[in-house]
Amino acid sequence: MDKLSHLLVEALSSYNDSNPAMDLVLFQDALMHTSRIARITKMNAGHALLVGVGGSGKQSLSKLGSFVNG
Repeated sequence: MDKLSHLLVEALSSYNDSNPAMDLVLFQDALMHTSRIARITKMNAGHALLVGVGGSGKQSLSKLGSFVNG
């Protein structure tokens, strides 16, 4: 988890340098969700339905996960 946290914090910093700033708190559940989203979007024709209440970070974590994949 420490390596994943370090990787995503660096990716978030890099994302914020080239896009409008996204202030995220990357706690353990957010790290796990972001890694799942990145894994899904990396697959050919990978897609997922993200469900949750407004303001739970679905769009932000999706943007970060996609940015990690390039």
